[in-house]
Amino acid sequence: WRLARNAGGLLLSTSFVRVVTIAVASLLIAGTVFLGSYDHSPNIDTALHLAGEVMPRVRRDLDAHLWLAGSNPPPAVTALQGEHVTVTGYVPDVETLLRRARVFVAPLRYGAGMKGKIGHAMSQGLPVVTTTIGAEGMGLVDGTHALVRDDPEGFAAAVVALHTEQPLWERVSASARELVRGCWTPEAMEQRLFDLLQRTVWADRPEELSASSGTSTIPRD
Repeated sequence: WRLARNAGGLLLSTSFVRVVTIAVASLLIAGTVFLGSYDHSPNIDTALHLAGEVMPRVRRDLDAHLWLAGSNPPPAVTALQGEHVTVTGYVPDVETLLRRARVFVAPLRYGAGMKGKIGHAMSQGLPVVTTTIGAEGMGLVDGTHALVRDDPEGFAAAVVALHTEQPLWERVSASARELVRGCWTPEAMEQRLFDLLQRTVWADRPEELSASSGTSTIPRD
């Protein structure tokens, strides 16, 4: 409980200042967002599942708004528009939308491959709650890079936790950014490609030739 003097000369506890700062930050960034093209049927299913099964459970504990963003929402999705749900349609500035949200939600129940929407949210430091299917192929560790829950009750509890537990929010946000920087940036992918070529295509070449090939094919600093 150290004391800090503000501009008006009032002595304030630094712990109090931190609590107030966190509270204000939580007010400025609130709610949940899902992003995806609704030409893809798993995204339609996700939107319906969010609005019908997940968010009503979340709202037992907090008044969290849901933004459903993305192009070409069908009538089944636009019909979800209401007091607690905003269907945005195409969003030209996705980063601004992600920065204003508190949690990215992706309770995908089917589909395959890495989910670009999840990587995009993580690159902005926006904590993600997703399912095992949503996390597949991305090397996500539950509780570190994202929260992974497959049932609506557990999923809703994870969304509430990220709204109400600031240390958890900060830890997941930082770990997500670190994973993106280490694995999915152009520089990281270039290094992974170079390492793969060294182990395969260039494996039987003389060392100096492999190095030369690497330099000519993938520029190295």
